[in-house]
Amino acid sequence: MKVSALSSPKDRKRVALAGFGVVGGGVYARLRARPETYDVVGILCRDPARHVGNGAQAGLFVTDPQNLPPYDILVEAIGGLAPAGDIVLGALARGADVVTANKTLVSRRFADIEAAADASGTRVLYSAAVGGGAPMLETVDEIAGRSEIARLDAVLNGTTNFVLERLGEGASLETAIREAQDKGFAEADPSADIDGIDAAEKLALLTRRAFGADIDPASIETDPLAALAPDKIAAAARAGAPFKQVASVSKTARGFRLAVRLKRVMAGDPLARPRREENCLVITCAGGETTLVQGKGAGRDPTADSAFADIERLTRAPARAPRLRRPANWTRPVNESATS
Repeated sequence: MKVSALSSPKDRKRVALAGFGVVGGGVYARLRARPETYDVVGILCRDPARHVGNGAQAGLFVTDPQNLPPYDILVEAIGGLAPAGDIVLGALARGADVVTANKTLVSRRFADIEAAADASGTRVLYSAAVGGGAPMLETVDEIAGRSEIARLDAVLNGTTNFVLERLGEGASLETAIREAQDKGFAEADPSADIDGIDAAEKLALLTRRAFGADIDPASIETDPLAALAPDKIAAAARAGAPFKQVASVSKTARGFRLAVRLKRVMAGDPLARPRREENCLVITCAGGETTLVQGKGAGRDPTADSAFADIERLTRAPARAPRLRRPANWTRPVNESATS
């Protein structure tokens, strides 16, 4: 009888979940479908009674991260800076790898997380933090490894893309947001999405991967959706040049220019392609070559799929990959948009 490499309980990866909402629940379902490879040992959440009966055993839930059993991988699906930051840093200190979709945490506390991972020899993967089901970070890594990237232009927020499209069809802002919430694309408070904050955080992560630059998301200029009148959005859509929330970074002589703008995009432009909750990224290399990445950017399944793919990467590659080494003549780049 043939026995698989991960067939005994001691060979299975022990996984703990922090958060059991839309994303955490989706990742849990995928882990439970692979019992020969993964053992979910604990679920950290604020209100276990709310989730018991949603497919998870009551005995798995804890309300204090210190009460989680030993684990190999922590999946952080809480979001925000606190308490997610302390939970992630605690997991790294315990010698566990981390998978997260938390772009706020990774973009704003990257130095702390990187230092903790370095100290313990662990890894942090966050593919789901940008692009949802579209492999944006992975594609940027692959291209940056063989070519010089000159600029990135992207539609990074599925909620805003959905809302803009519905406004272009004549819906009110209130109706468009409510529909996005009903479909699971928008949070109860969608302000981070429609004000460009979410896209700025994702742009900071893409900039780090493309150029090795540490950019504070708060320094990136953003256009709030409220600055545009709905009738102007509808007129632009009828004219064949709809508004999109476009996040861009370009390399300059002194550093970079970054912004998240509400821009009219002609129908033939690749940035006009994403529909409803889709995202897209256009990578332009110094030689002029371009690469387009497109996929669903919001919702439970795309994000959970991306997070689970990171778990699979950790399982397939148990040794930590070397850190990206900066050139000897590297100097901290300037966000010219914030200084001009």
